[in-house]
Parts: sequence; C-alpha cells; structure tokens
Amino acid sequence: MTEEDFQDFVFTNPVTFAIRINPDYFKGTVVEGEVDKFLRERGKAA
Repeated sequence: MTEEDFQDFVFTNPVTFAIRINPDYFKGTVVEGEVDKFLRERGKAA
C-alpha cells in the first residue's frame, strides 16, 4: 500500500463519503481544519 493509497483509505474516502451525506459533518471536530483545507484544494470550499 502506497502512502497515497493509505491517505485515500483513512482520510480522502471517508471525508468524501461523509460530506455527500452531510456537508457539515466535520464542523466542530478536531479535523474540521484539515477537511476545509482538503475541500479548498479540491475546489469545493465548505
């Protein structure tokens, strides 16, 4: 498993799944900042 595969498995895929169901899913959590950064980089600002 590559580092990119691991990141997809533990971060990218869960974030993508959760925000499709509830865009505010990570609001108020310790990972909110990282999720916002991820979305901005992908062009999907929260």
